[in-house]
Amino acid sequence: GSGQLSVVDDSGDAAVTFAAGFDVTGVVEAQSATQSSDRRLKENIERLRVEESMEALKHIKAVSYAFTARPTQRYDGFLAQDLQELLPHAVRKHGEKETETETLALDMAHIVANLWEVLQYLQAEKNELQSLVAELEMSQASVSTTTRNHTSSWQC
Repeated sequence: GSGQLSVVDDSGDAAVTFAAGFDVTGVVEAQSATQSSDRRLKENIERLRVEESMEALKHIKAVSYAFTARPTQRYDGFLAQDLQELLPHAVRKHGEKETETETLALDMAHIVANLWEVLQYLQAEKNELQSLVAELEMSQASVSTTTRNHTSSWQC
């Protein structure tokens, strides 16, 4: 990869900055990680299409696995090969290009953005259905009251 990496101390000041990209094989642990997201750094901003997000997410399989280098430790996640066609922007290549050392990695921000779009859509659908159920319940209560009133007048 390329870009800039800064190691920041507790005060928020950059203690060390790397101006070039780097690859890490193994586990990276941190208290937090951030990704540039400032609107001023972006262009051609478009809302994700919920239909496309839903279609992609329907086919993504969440899996449990162990890395070959750590066979006793289990992880949950996704396989990059499964996402190459579904969410191609989420897949990154690392290592020597077009050799056996080239591997695939996932940029989870792409997956999270698609999940968020679908979550917002489903929340709106749920709210709409709850309103519809409430209307139907009120309508049914009204019909029941009217039916009882007519039934009692017939019995007189």
